[in-house]
Amino acid sequence: MTLRTDPHHHIAARAGASRATFYLHFGSKADVVVELLAIQQSRFQPLWKPLKELPRRPHRAMISEWLDRSALAWEEQGPPTRPLHH
Repeated sequence: MTLRTDPHHHIAARAGASRATFYLHFGSKADVVVELLAIQQSRFQPLWKPLKELPRRPHRAMISEWLDRSALAWEEQGPPTRPLHH
């Protein structure tokens, strides 16, 4: 499934909803994308705070630790945005 190519009724069916339910919540597929991005932003915004708090010239280990935590968060939270990547 991709938001770009699938008709609205296929997207609704994959979500276990009807086409009418889709339009009750979203006016278009673009609205779905906006909602997914807002959800992802709220989930990933906290990842940036520790990065901002690193010293001006952080040790590689500090950067590596931040990258590892961020990658794990992306793996855990990625499924809601997978339709955007195809």
